[in-house]
Amino acid sequence: MNINTTYPYFEKQTPRKMCEAIDEIGDALGMKLARRPWNRFKSTMSSWWLVPSHKQPHHKFGKYFFAWGGEECDTIVGGFYVEKGLDKALRVVYPSKRGGNLIMRDDWAWNRISQEMDSGNLEVFLKDLAAQLPYNLEFHIDGGYVDDPGLYDPHASNLENDYYVLEMDKETGKIKIPKAKRRGMQLKALNKATDLKKFIQTLQSFSEDQFLWLNLMIALRFNAPFESKIPEDAEVWNGRKIWETFLRHFKRWIK
Repeated sequence: MNINTTYPYFEKQTPRKMCEAIDEIGDALGMKLARRPWNRFKSTMSSWWLVPSHKQPHHKFGKYFFAWGGEECDTIVGGFYVEKGLDKALRVVYPSKRGGNLIMRDDWAWNRISQEMDSGNLEVFLKDLAAQLPYNLEFHIDGGYVDDPGLYDPHASNLENDYYVLEMDKETGKIKIPKAKRRGMQLKALNKATDLKKFIQTLQSFSEDQFLWLNLMIALRFNAPFESKIPEDAEVWNGRKIWETFLRHFKRWIK
């Protein structure tokens, strides 16, 4: 097998196992986290969240997320995950209980991230983090407009959301787009996000859109060829390595 040195390997090879490994570390650190599968009927192969609350829905929380990096199930992405909901000015337009769950309130994590963008702190944080990491950062963004809040599920697989993966070169700071599904064209402004500053400016413009739902993940990618052996001379990370090198930096936003 040829070794892909673009990413390290994860020792246990599924998003669920990565979630469990990080949860054990969080528990030892006194973090009260709840495991939540994206698909509870296929939990073994599902994506998983680690949420700082047992409350449902968990849209408002900053959280960790672990998912397959593609349909081939040969990589895993793990990182920090935050959701932008609908503006609270729209509550009168969406009076149903389910619609109300999609309305952002003051305690949503997105508001804190938005403040970090406006102050310039997020750009500084990400630049410093990227400089410390041995591999490139990725940004996973998907989102779209809510037509019927009574039926809307921001994580349903049949939504016509746009989905972008952006990768930032740790040496040059330049951003490329290795993957994009431009279904609704609501996020097409990301096509011009060629560096970190422009990327954050684009997120700020999305934040001003009252009707736009947005999911943002800041991630690292790991080789994890399902049902295949890890090469003997590959670089292998366990949960502790992932935490210490990467995920611990987001702890302040996991609430």
